[in-house]
Amino acid sequence: MKRIKRSYLIAGGIAAVAFIWILSGVFSSSPSTDRVIHAAAPRDVTPQVRVRELRAQDKSGDVILFGRTETDRKVMIRAETAGRVERLTKKKGDQVQEGDVIVKLAVEDRAARLQEAEAEVEHTKLAYEASRQLQQKEFRSRVQLAETKTKWEAAKAKLEKARLDLAHTSIRAPFDGVLDDLPVEVGDYVEIGKMIGTVADLDPIVVVGEVTEQNQPKIVNKAEAWARFLDGTRRSGTVRFVARIGVTKTRTFRVEVAIPNPDGAIAEGLTTELHIPTTTTRAHFISPAVLTLSDDGALGVKTVDADNTVRFHTVRLVADTADGLWVSGLPEEITLITVGQEFVRVGQKVRPSVETGPNRPKEPDTAVPAPGGSS
Repeated sequence: MKRIKRSYLIAGGIAAVAFIWILSGVFSSSPSTDRVIHAAAPRDVTPQVRVRELRAQDKSGDVILFGRTETDRKVMIRAETAGRVERLTKKKGDQVQEGDVIVKLAVEDRAARLQEAEAEVEHTKLAYEASRQLQQKEFRSRVQLAETKTKWEAAKAKLEKARLDLAHTSIRAPFDGVLDDLPVEVGDYVEIGKMIGTVADLDPIVVVGEVTEQNQPKIVNKAEAWARFLDGTRRSGTVRFVARIGVTKTRTFRVEVAIPNPDGAIAEGLTTELHIPTTTTRAHFISPAVLTLSDDGALGVKTVDADNTVRFHTVRLVADTADGLWVSGLPEEITLITVGQEFVRVGQKVRPSVETGPNRPKEPDTAVPAPGGSS
């Protein structure tokens, strides 16, 4: 019994010592812990954003259209006399000059008919002269004189017809261009009016687009313009026509821009992006990534004022380029938030970190490059 009581006493003593040791760790604080607590400073909760200083620049508001190239003029050449094709002096795709013979028809008896007509003119002329002299001596009436003169005039008309018929055996190019089609072959017999070929004038090449009724008043004749082709080539030209009558179904107006094409390198039917500069406005060049929406859904950007307070400005799009956006509606000089604009609210204080570096984009080169060159 004494042995059991003794074990109880030992166990109780151990438990008491452990309890006192635990209490000493709860209520006592070491000097090192105090230093850590007192050394922690209050955290700065002001958000940091990245900003860029921007100044407005002059930017022309381009009207941008999707267009296509067309020939300046295209003519179907038709036979003006009937006959057999004797010779082809040009082939399809050749460059031709005004007056060049394209097709030669057989002369056949045209030369003989011309000589006959010339002889008839000479004969009727002599008859008229003799009749005129007799009428002066009153041996011929005025009616007889008129009859001989009529025969002479008819002979001269017949001669001119024979000359034209002979000349029409040589079918010529009406202007400088390219022979786009030649559907006849040597030996073919052609009737009057049959199509012999098609000549297209590619200089200048004409870029045609359709402009909306809102932009139609902004475009004027002789304004400078430029077109970009699918291969990146850019060519400058001049507005030569702005329609005053719109297309009823689309409510658009035809616009034509003439681009020099002396070597014929630009073909008909190419797709282009047509740029026509209009009025100049003050605008800022920004990245699309900085755009944000206000609480009421307006599109704009966030800036920082002199007190490092966030402000919101609505913007209007002036031009959309491959390098970025031109927008208007902002103050002349701004401190634009470029990173972090979605995480701060209007009226909030921020800590701006200023970016450096050029911001002005490279303007398109509107000069005419060498054929085949790219932008």
